[in-house]
Amino acid sequence: MNFIEHVTVWAKGDALQGKWMMGISLLVVVPVLFSLIKNGNYLQKGMILPLGLLVVLNLAYGGFLLSSKPKYPAEMEKLYHQNPSLTFKQEYEKVKGFDKSYTLTKYLWTALLTLSILGYFGFSQEYFQGLFIGFALMFFGLLIVDVFLHSRLKLYLEALSQSNLLG
Repeated sequence: MNFIEHVTVWAKGDALQGKWMMGISLLVVVPVLFSLIKNGNYLQKGMILPLGLLVVLNLAYGGFLLSSKPKYPAEMEKLYHQNPSLTFKQEYEKVKGFDKSYTLTKYLWTALLTLSILGYFGFSQEYFQGLFIGFALMFFGLLIVDVFLHSRLKLYLEALSQSNLLG
C-alpha cells in the first residue's frame, strides 16, 4: 500500500468508530438515561450526570470524527502531490504525537476509573455512590473509545514507519 492508501484506511476506520460512538450513545445510553431519570432511586439518580457527560462526549467526538475524517485522505493527497517528502514527514510527526496523547489518556482514564471505584467505597450515601458508579462507567467508556482509536493509530504509525519515505 502507498501512503494515501494508509491514510484512507486509517481515516475510514476513525469515521466508522465515530458512527459507532454516536449510534451507541443514541440507541443505548440515551434510553438508559431517560429510564434513570423517570424511575431511578438515589443511587441511579447519581449516575445521571456522568452518563449524560459520556453521551455528550461521544456525540461530540463521534460527530467530529464523522465530519473531519472522510475529507482527510483527499486533503492529504493534495498536499502529498505538492510536496511528498514534507507531507509524509509532517504526517508521521503528527501521528507520533497522537500516539503519545492516546497513551497518556489511557493512563489518565484508568487512574480516574480507579479513583471512582475507590470513591464508591468511601461514601455511604446512595446518591454519591451512584455518582461514583456513573463516573466509573464514564471513564471506562472513554478508555474503550481511546483503546480502539489508539489501536488503529498504532497500525497506521507502524505502516508509516515501515515506509521508505522516512529517509
